[in-house]
Amino acid sequence: MAKSIERLDATHPPPRSGWRLERRAWTDAAAHRGLLSRAAGPDRPIGVTLLEAGGRGRAYLREAPASVDRALARARTLADARDAVTRAVWGAYVAVLDEAATGRRLFLPDPLHSVRLYYRTDEDGRVDVDPQAANLLRDASIDWNLDYLIEFACTQFGPLGETPFASVRAVPPGCALVVDADGRCAIERAWLPRASAGDDVRASCAAALDEVYSRFARSHPNVCAALSGGVDSSAGAILLRKALGAQAPLAAVHLFSPSSPDCYERDLAARVADSIGARLICIDIDRHLPFSERIVPTPPATLSQDMLFLGIDRAVSRAIGASSVLLEGQGGDLLFKAVPDANAVLDALRGKGWAFALRTAEKLAVLHNDSIPRVLLMAAKIALRRRLFGQDAAGTRQTMSKLFASHAPRAAASPTRMCRAGAPLDESVAMLDRFVSIMTPVTDAAYTNRLNPYLAQPVVEASFGLRSY
Repeated sequence: MAKSIERLDATHPPPRSGWRLERRAWTDAAAHRGLLSRAAGPDRPIGVTLLEAGGRGRAYLREAPASVDRALARARTLADARDAVTRAVWGAYVAVLDEAATGRRLFLPDPLHSVRLYYRTDEDGRVDVDPQAANLLRDASIDWNLDYLIEFACTQFGPLGETPFASVRAVPPGCALVVDADGRCAIERAWLPRASAGDDVRASCAAALDEVYSRFARSHPNVCAALSGGVDSSAGAILLRKALGAQAPLAAVHLFSPSSPDCYERDLAARVADSIGARLICIDIDRHLPFSERIVPTPPATLSQDMLFLGIDRAVSRAIGASSVLLEGQGGDLLFKAVPDANAVLDALRGKGWAFALRTAEKLAVLHNDSIPRVLLMAAKIALRRRLFGQDAAGTRQTMSKLFASHAPRAAASPTRMCRAGAPLDESVAMLDRFVSIMTPVTDAAYTNRLNPYLAQPVVEASFGLRSY
């Protein structure tokens, strides 16, 4: 169900930054910085255009450009080229892959949504693809997607792949858009977190964090830290100081409310800022109430709570400067399993046997002020759900009854089984997708330019190798 209203301002449409398929021919975007471009040819069936898209965002190559080019030249199919891109590039990028034999084109934005792609199809076979949803609405009235709005109002999440507008769809996190020559569109999964094959997963996580913070520090002349007083942001501020060096100026932003029971976090933020030699900027959010400021230059493609607090966003931008980039610290507890749940019992069972699983259940019971039987019951429910929905490999299925079947020591899982257990579960990927789907991409910043190092692809991939126990 949709309701149409006319756009408020159609006299100054935003500049076109996307792609259009019309009469089986593509018109390409010209507003993005090119990183690599290779046309398809007799010995190269897949053409590649790699673009850096999004205001303050940057794209980063994991290898030398020549190595990336060689890997893409070896690709025989769209899937081969797509996988080569996700292995070689991270950050704010869009990859456009052309299959010469079929005329199909694949659009791959950053799987973790620092850049989003939106698309719109017409009955005559025309397809528009753009990082700015407003560009897809400029020629028509706005048809609201009421199902999306209702679900967002109830859950704070919208359905993946949809937008507040009935005629515009989004490429979901971790996915790519494939368009054939006749304008038929399909969404396919393009990326899953690949856990590090190394033995020392924690060292891999540390190396990934160092790489990401160092790249951000070198790419942006003015970087600041968001410092809430919590563990995530405090660790992020310390890592940023390490990347910048001891003598570089550093500002940290702390939002507080005098009426909040969590006002002690202001003291914690001050201690962290003092320990790393950062200038602490405190902003009283009670002076910037919800809806204290509104802007409507373009329709919002993604709804989030940030839209309620544009006054706070503007105050942060004024405090740090419009050219600065704020590094946030959200999501660290999710990625690094800071608060383990009953899933840890199942991971311990698969990884180290029943005795270790029971000790893990005992520790969880103490942590959550619960009983061991209740923790085991929750683990059994999770195991049953995984089995019903096919989320456990056959070799790793262990019913909870086997915990008590024998007192004989059980050998640890074999390398093959450990490898299977290390694959990301559907529920973990779904949780990550939903989390990044409500984060504001770099192309949609209202006032403050924000980046989240914890949601950079190297960090996410390394963190998926961690055991929850």
